[in-house]
Amino acid sequence: MLRTAGQELVVAAEVSTWLTAVCRLERGPAFRVALSNAVALALEDLGACRSTVAVETTLIESAPLVRLSDKQVVEELGYIASICDIELCYSSDLRRVQRMLNDLPHGGRNIPVPAEAVATRLATAARQAAH
Repeated sequence: MLRTAGQELVVAAEVSTWLTAVCRLERGPAFRVALSNAVALALEDLGACRSTVAVETTLIESAPLVRLSDKQVVEELGYIASICDIELCYSSDLRRVQRMLNDLPHGGRNIPVPAEAVATRLATAARQAAH
């Protein structure tokens, strides 16, 4: 979670690609909707088809929420949140901030840039679906 400019934001990431989503912290079921909407926008920005977006957002809206215990992931999310805070100095548009975060390289990955990692996965899925 990130508190900035009088608002509480959630910075979330899918750890295999580091696809990052940013949304306002909401209470109760509204949180899942806000997060799934942010993920949908991130995937749309990267060219995901509607069916892929629908699957991913359904998972977010129905999967159990658990406390994050992986220290390395917590540290990486802290780093992303710090960069997010900087990006918010330049734009209050959370979709734009997400786009910037998804162009941020992460070390130790075959494809270090989340946008490129997701694009590669989407292209692979499209090729497999075509066969």
